[in-house]
Amino acid sequence: MDKNQYKSPPQLDSAWNDIHCRYYWHTHAHYRAVEQYLWMHVLDIGCGPGFLAARCYPNIGWYTGVDISPVAIEQAKALFPGAHFSVWDAEHKLLPFLPNTFETVVCSETLEHMLDHSLVLRDMQRVTNTYMVITVPMDMEGLGHCYPRWEYDDLVSRFGPMGKILEIRGFFEENFWLVHIRKQA
Repeated sequence: MDKNQYKSPPQLDSAWNDIHCRYYWHTHAHYRAVEQYLWMHVLDIGCGPGFLAARCYPNIGWYTGVDISPVAIEQAKALFPGAHFSVWDAEHKLLPFLPNTFETVVCSETLEHMLDHSLVLRDMQRVTNTYMVITVPMDMEGLGHCYPRWEYDDLVSRFGPMGKILEIRGFFEENFWLVHIRKQA
């Protein structure tokens, strides 16, 4: 895949260099929350600079991350050699993986940056063989956020058709929801 084929919004690419450390600490609670759900062969959609890969260490070879930002992917490759990273626009193009490739598909703090979730949600179901973990912010403060506020009922109606919701947990101090879903056979 040519990394220049997809272009992330310019404000996000320039922001990666400026907020790299701030981004890590802002999303640190998300990674800690998601960590307990990581099983072998993880796909991280909207991986940014790949910080979730650190949670797979020492088995980093299981981890694959995709993100629309070539800048974030270059940083991820430098930070986590041994993991697999690709530039990819998951909002507009099917993921480049066969069905049932991954044990767990994670989409953390990504959907709020997309106007249309239909393709990426269907594709998450297609490429996982067991679990999906999604985090979304409770409100929409943040760089590049375009999706309205997420309420509990939104999570049930949006993610319920993807499989059996095993858990919906609110992290109120950190301002995000976590949804854990098991794919229906």
